[in-house]
This record gives sequence, structure tokens and C-alpha cells, in this order.
Amino acid sequence: MTESRPSSRRIRPHRAVLPLLFGLLVVVGVFTFGPTVASSHETELSPEGPAPGWSFPRSDGSFLHHTDLAGEVVVLNFWATWCPPCRKEIPEFVELSREFADDGVTFVGVSLDEKGWEAVRPFVRKEGIPYPIVLGTASEVQAFGGIRAIPVTLLIDREGTIADRMVGYTSREELEAKIEQVL
Repeated sequence: MTESRPSSRRIRPHRAVLPLLFGLLVVVGVFTFGPTVASSHETELSPEGPAPGWSFPRSDGSFLHHTDLAGEVVVLNFWATWCPPCRKEIPEFVELSREFADDGVTFVGVSLDEKGWEAVRPFVRKEGIPYPIVLGTASEVQAFGGIRAIPVTLLIDREGTIADRMVGYTSREELEAKIEQVL
């Protein structure tokens, strides 16, 4: 009979645990420090009253200020090029922006892409987005209560009050109905 010898290869428990701990830290970091993708309105927040003043940089170096759109209904959409629900709703927003342009409704896309204009410019060209696209800054995003998941779409009425806040994909039909309510 052959005698079994203990294996010379020993599994060290701390080496098996390290990858698990690293993975856990990455997941916690993403959910704590960066926006995630929201797939539905499960986390929809209620309107919060007056919209904060804001000023976001445009691709040409100028700024788009909230005062530039005074008296208009503003659809302020926080999004990113890498976000599937964001990419899904943009063609519908393009259609709605054209449909409501003569009614004093302005769409503004606030990109939260970490690569900034390097990622955003080609995407805007490819998609043919006709409305203003700006970059979200940490301080401006914080003024809106922070954005923990994207997309987030705010509907701001003519008086500058947040009439609705939608977290996650917003369908054309849903947004159209909400716009018509504030016109």
C-alpha cells in the first residue's frame, strides 16, 4: 500500500481572503464615491422646491448659467456616455427637445464623465444632440443634493422650482406628460 504524504502545497488562509477583501472595498468605493447606474425609478426622490443656482462649463470654455434660461422650463439631465439607461433615453430626449423648443422648454445635458470633453464631444456628435451639453462639477452636483445614481432628470418650472426629479431611465411618454403638466 502506498503511504499518503501531506501535500507540500499549503493554502494560506490570508492569501485567499485578500482578493475577497479587495473586491469588497472596490464595491463599497463605487457605491460610496461615484455615481452608479439607476435602472428604474425605485429610488425616485420627491421634488425639493427651488432649484439651486448653477453654472456649468460648455465645451467652448464659456459657462451656461441658470439665469440664461430664466422664465423657461428646463429639463436638466445628469448622465454619462458609459451609462446604458442614459444612452437609451438620449434619442427620446433629442426628439422631445425639438418638439417642445417653441414652447419655451430647454433641455440641458450635464455629463458626469470623468474623461470630460474627451469622451463627451464624440458622443454628442455621433448622437446629434441639439441641446446644450455641459460638464457637471462636484460642487454644482452637490448643490442639487448630490447625484448618487444616473441618469437623474430634473424638471424645473418657469419660476425656477424643481417640479419633478426622476432617477433612472425616463421614457419619452413619461417625460412628455410631466413637461405638459408644467407648461
